[in-house]
Amino acid sequence: MVRIPAGRRGGPGEKRNILRRLFSRRLFSRRLFSRRLFSRRPADRETRETADRDGPLPLSFDQERMWLVDRLFPASVADDEPVMARVRGPLNIPALDAAVGVAASRHESLRTRFPLRDGAPGQVVDPYTPARIRILDLAGPGAPPLAAVVAQERARPFALESGSPFRAGVLRLAPEDHVILLSVHHLAADLWSIAVLLEELSSAYSSACAGRPHRLQPPLGQPAELGRRQRRRLTPARMSALRERCRDRLGGVRPVDLPSDRPRRALPNLGSHSRESVLDHELSTGLRRLGAAEAVTLFGTLLAGLHALISRWSGAADFAVVSVSAGRHGSETERTVGLLTECLVLRLSAPGDPTFRELLAAARDSALDAFDAAKLPFAEVVALLDPARDREPSPLRQFGLSVHNVPRAKTPLPGLAPAALPEPEPGASAGRSEADLWLEVFDSGHGELPIRLQLDDVLFAPASLPLVEQLLVALLRDAVARPEARISELAFERPARWRTHAPARPEPAGKPAPSTAAGVAELVGEVLGARNVAGDDNFFRLGGTSMDAARLASVFSGVSAWRSASTRSPPLVPSTGSLRPSNAKAGELPSENRATAGTRRMLSPGRIRIRTEENPLP
Repeated sequence: MVRIPAGRRGGPGEKRNILRRLFSRRLFSRRLFSRRLFSRRPADRETRETADRDGPLPLSFDQERMWLVDRLFPASVADDEPVMARVRGPLNIPALDAAVGVAASRHESLRTRFPLRDGAPGQVVDPYTPARIRILDLAGPGAPPLAAVVAQERARPFALESGSPFRAGVLRLAPEDHVILLSVHHLAADLWSIAVLLEELSSAYSSACAGRPHRLQPPLGQPAELGRRQRRRLTPARMSALRERCRDRLGGVRPVDLPSDRPRRALPNLGSHSRESVLDHELSTGLRRLGAAEAVTLFGTLLAGLHALISRWSGAADFAVVSVSAGRHGSETERTVGLLTECLVLRLSAPGDPTFRELLAAARDSALDAFDAAKLPFAEVVALLDPARDREPSPLRQFGLSVHNVPRAKTPLPGLAPAALPEPEPGASAGRSEADLWLEVFDSGHGELPIRLQLDDVLFAPASLPLVEQLLVALLRDAVARPEARISELAFERPARWRTHAPARPEPAGKPAPSTAAGVAELVGEVLGARNVAGDDNFFRLGGTSMDAARLASVFSGVSAWRSASTRSPPLVPSTGSLRPSNAKAGELPSENRATAGTRRMLSPGRIRIRTEENPLP
């Protein structure tokens, strides 16, 4: 999660110059740089209006994206991994209670609900009410093992519409041996926020143990207000300009035919195998030094390395890579707990077999272009590049790179010593990824670089994870040693097990009954405010958005005759998901066509189909 500070007002040219200086200067004082960018003359400051808390507030664009994913995977835990810390010593439970209360009272995101109105979400900030943390005693005979309790907590979903997105608990292993466990839904806190939250909990706990009030300064911004401002700033004129620049930058980008273990399915997939590892000290230091010598950040260096890997793997020289930035623009967001991330789309084109040094320069320019265009919501980028949502594979769902340089939380707890948690079992683990390949790197500024590698679990077997890691490490090591080498000369030998497969063809669907098709067309027209909707129309080409699809899905959740429908109506997001049957509503299909228990909605590119127990789909 890369953070680029922003400050002075100005046009795209001025912002690009600021970014270029940041990416190009070999040495700079972060403190001086931040102070200059964050300081504004009073006349330049935007009037800060406090958002009304009496009713639902709009979600930010990235909150909408995450909410949609949560609707598709309501029981998924991929984005809500609990934060755990094992401590030994006399844990002061009342002080920890007080510290958690301080965090919940300071940060509105920790007490925000996301209720639905007409099928679309809003956010409601509830008043702070003190609540005690949960304590589970695992020290007695017959208590479940720690691993089982943690797994249960990991699988415990949040009731986003009616409950808090934040939970805190303590697992007592012995009188002076505890595990502190914090769970926060990704809608309420991104990775940067977790570091802020841990540091503030440590400070508030220390103050409570000493019997004094905490000294934390009030946060300058709250997520609901920041999301409201984001929407207000993106006026129609500005959105139009951003769309035009996006067309110029990303127009014509194509998917990559990536050799793999297995063929791609016609339906998109979000399942993944993941593997965590560490780049050794020599390679980590070499990557940082090479980037410094070429005036490129670690992010740009890794982007060049990933591009070289994919290029050697597939033969492609021009493709898109998706990334995520921290979205922390200005000093008021430094201590905000919430989901403020922004999706970036980087296009790196390097035809003609350049040297790795030349590829580094191209990666730097690509990063500058992407950060300069980051204000355009990702949903708008998707709408521009794939207006019908029927490209498979999508060029925006193949490759991802995230470099997380979040601040290290200083979390000492007085009188307590940190202790090791049980090591997770080695090997691949299941998860969710929005790409065929996604590389995450965690950068503290020095030392070894921890990484997490994710591969699509339809395209690749778990055994491919260590192979990809070995290929990446070997290529990076060679590039560090020989930056003047051409991409075709860098160390790489594609495993014979990976092959190019024929494109998948959608399974032909049965023709729906005329009454079904007519009812669906009527409902689509009602949701979109469109007339004369035909059965072969495309939902998105009619002007529908992903949020419109969410509203439509809330209606379709009661329609069982839909399971074989071939009506053109595209997905919430390109993946599968489930909704429980709902009560019939006005305008629904006749009662004999309503769903029964066990019905699962499958939203696929260009089609909506229903999976049922008696008629499973592949």
